[in-house]
Amino acid sequence: MVSTVTADVVTAAHRAAGIRILTGVRPRRLRGDGVVGAVELEDGRALPAQLVLVGVGARPRDDLARAAGLRCDNGIVVDERSLASDSRTVAVGDCANLPDPSPHPALRLRLESVDNAVEQAKAAATVLAGEPRPYRSTPWFWSDQGSLKLQIAGLARADDDIVVRPDQRSGRSTVLRYRGDRLVAAECVNNPADFLVLRKALGAGVPLPRKSAADTSVSLKKHLSG
Repeated sequence: MVSTVTADVVTAAHRAAGIRILTGVRPRRLRGDGVVGAVELEDGRALPAQLVLVGVGARPRDDLARAAGLRCDNGIVVDERSLASDSRTVAVGDCANLPDPSPHPALRLRLESVDNAVEQAKAAATVLAGEPRPYRSTPWFWSDQGSLKLQIAGLARADDDIVVRPDQRSGRSTVLRYRGDRLVAAECVNNPADFLVLRKALGAGVPLPRKSAADTSVSLKKHLSG
């Protein structure tokens, strides 16, 4: 989940590229005779279409785990070592419902990302090697959209506060998410330098006061090293 600020940046870039974006309306059905010809919306409009891409999220494939008697709830329920309810089976990746691995855990979740699949598997391997260690990591994600590279570190909630770090360079944006006085996530658009610094800071639990975060006269690297 990104902030409205970051969402507006991405939306504006797509619209500038000639992409029409509709919000607040749902598709009702696809029209066509064997081949799609239009998408009918709930408000009655019909959008001509030759190809339709449907993004509806993912559902964990836990049939085998359920058949084996393992506890499942929006995925295979595992502990911080990636062990399922029988304390013998290891489950990692998109199918696993795991404790939040963030430095400040607060909930259970499924993390559908390449980074999680890799990092959780590394931690799970320590269990198989007989030297178990809990899975601890700052989740991060990326999305390449046209000329934009969106990079996110940490897990934000809708009610987290937003601190925008203005960037005079066109097409770049950095948004910090705060929960109380604690930095919990960062969103960077075409700003890999800020992303690398913030991801490292989040993983190490380095504090970054809001006032400092908004001060662009000093680089984030200097703020955090100070």
